[in-house]
Amino acid sequence: MTVLTAPIPFYDGIEKPQTEDESGWWLDLIRARLSRYEPLPDDAEERKLLLYRVAMELFGNPVSSEINDSFVNDREPTALDSLAKRLRDRPGTTPFTGSLVSGPTTFRVLPVDPEAAKRPRTVHNPGWYTLGEKIVLSVTRRPVGERIANEASIRFFPDDPAQPAPGEPYELKLPDGYNTWAAAWMRGGTALWVRDNNGLRSYDFSDPKAVRETQIDAENATTVPEPIRDALNNRRIESAAPPRTQPPATTRPAPTEDGAAAAPPDDALWKTKVPFRDIPVTITNWSEQKDGLRIGLRAVADDGWRIGRKVRIELWLHNPSTRDVSFKSNPGRADVGLSVIAKDSEGQDRFAEPGNVEMIAIPSACTLPAGYVAKVKDFALTFDASDNEERAWFSPKFRNLEPGRYKLRCIWSDAHPSVSAAADWTGDLTTGELEFTLAAYVAPEPAYSRPLPATDTPK
Repeated sequence: MTVLTAPIPFYDGIEKPQTEDESGWWLDLIRARLSRYEPLPDDAEERKLLLYRVAMELFGNPVSSEINDSFVNDREPTALDSLAKRLRDRPGTTPFTGSLVSGPTTFRVLPVDPEAAKRPRTVHNPGWYTLGEKIVLSVTRRPVGERIANEASIRFFPDDPAQPAPGEPYELKLPDGYNTWAAAWMRGGTALWVRDNNGLRSYDFSDPKAVRETQIDAENATTVPEPIRDALNNRRIESAAPPRTQPPATTRPAPTEDGAAAAPPDDALWKTKVPFRDIPVTITNWSEQKDGLRIGLRAVADDGWRIGRKVRIELWLHNPSTRDVSFKSNPGRADVGLSVIAKDSEGQDRFAEPGNVEMIAIPSACTLPAGYVAKVKDFALTFDASDNEERAWFSPKFRNLEPGRYKLRCIWSDAHPSVSAAADWTGDLTTGELEFTLAAYVAPEPAYSRPLPATDTPK
């Protein structure tokens, strides 16, 4: 079966491009977002926070300092409308008017499986799963410091909502991490089995007031129904990562006996945090120091700077001051707190499109000791070819960059005041410029471009 869709309009009745004073759906959307923050605050810091929130909602990245300063210093009654027009005309954003048609979706409808009801149900991720009539398995996952905590319970519900539940929730102990456990049960049954690296155990919930937990050793494994054993054995179980302890950010470990520098606190940057003299890379484009921090850019272009290729970009933070600096950071996320700009030979800034996969970013508390460096961003920068049909991406990409000479710079903005503590370092840092020449796209050779060797013709 193939599903085809009708064209979806992306316009509001205005077919021609809008002029400076004309409205449009994009400008109307920006105005609607800004109207949520009326009346406009007079305080400069509140205005900066307002603009940051709107920019993150609309673009996924903060705006330039020019737009920020213009808005903060604009005391006219039309300040919000002027801001809306600046955001509409922000470099790197191209309005589109017209219609789009999705590609065909082909699928096959299978007949009902008569054995489906006899097979066990298995789960290994968070969710709300029905075990039986008015009985549910609740599984959640959340970050707790450096841990990825899995929490589960069997919950019971009364037939009459006005009456109390027939039993209290029964908590299940699950290991931390991803793919570290699996659970299975038979439809219509009264038992749940859970397997992890600590072994196999069962939960008999036939009596909501007295759930019975039983550890099943190897000698008693045959007591488990064969479909349950097969279902759990087919699920790969990873080992739970041991939790790492993190000393308070305000404390410093004592120096070693030989007088060596103290080790930095263990946080989200612990893998790359080293004294400046031990930095494993060479960076020559450090920014100016700002309140104790500066940032540098490193590019690794093994395949060259070419349209259709990727270049590895690293951003390193350095604390050249004499005091420790604490801040919030998302070192594993290239889709937040990062702007990538390429300045062409005419001085025009070309902005890379940020990652378009929406996922909640939870900033981590980090401390960079005096004299230390750490890598705060590591991502693959893509220069898209015209035939690239990628629909979703996590790292920044340039989609319409022409071959030529450019100067690359990045803006790191993880440490925004809205996610920071009172004593944290806040603000953004811009790297020095890195010159590069972008070459034209070269199509890959066909898979069988060379002739196959001749073979004897069978008689």
